[in-house]
Amino acid sequence: MRSTALNRFWVSQYSSSAEQVPMMGYWWACLLVFILCSGCDQKQCGPDDMLGQQLRQKLYVEKQPASISSIRYAYDSFVEGQTITIAGRIYADSISPFDANEASFTIIELPKPGHNHEDPGDCPFCKREMKNAKIAIVKILDDQGIAIAQPADQLLDLIKNQDIVVTGPVSRVGETLIVQLQGLHLLSPGAAE
Repeated sequence: MRSTALNRFWVSQYSSSAEQVPMMGYWWACLLVFILCSGCDQKQCGPDDMLGQQLRQKLYVEKQPASISSIRYAYDSFVEGQTITIAGRIYADSISPFDANEASFTIIELPKPGHNHEDPGDCPFCKREMKNAKIAIVKILDDQGIAIAQPADQLLDLIKNQDIVVTGPVSRVGETLIVQLQGLHLLSPGAAE
C-alpha cells in the first residue's frame, strides 16, 4: 500500500513537471515578447516616426522669424509663389484641422489681444471675427512636391489650437491661401497677445 501511494506521488510529481515544462516555455516566450515590445509603440519605433523626425529636423525653426504677417495681410498682398511668413492658430471649428489622409492642416488668424481662449468658438467676439477671418491651408510636401500621405499632427507633433508661425511659398484657391511648409516655429502660449 505504501508503494502505491509513493508511486502516485512520483507519477503526479512527474506528470505535473511535465506539464510545467511547456507552460514555463510559454511564459518565458510571453515575457520575452513583452520586454521586446515594451515602450515601442508605432509612434516611437515605426518608419512613420523616422519620417516625422526628419521633417521636424528639417522644418522646425527655433528662433521666431523677424518679419511675420497676418493671414489677412498675406491674402491682401498675395503674389503667386512668393515666400511668406504668417502667424496663425491651428483651428477648424468643430472638426479636426488636420487632414487624416495627407500632411496638411488649417490655420486661422491669431486671436485679438485679450481673446487668447482655449477654444475661440466659445467667445461671441471671436466667433464673429472668425466668420470674416481668412484661413490658410498648410501643406507638407516631400522632395518631389507631392503631399505626404500621413496626418501632419502625427508627423510634426502638432495639436489643435496651437499658435504657430509658418514660412513657405504661397498659392491661392478661391478665398483660401495654401502655404507649402518650409519652416515652422511654435509660439509659446500667450505669445499671440
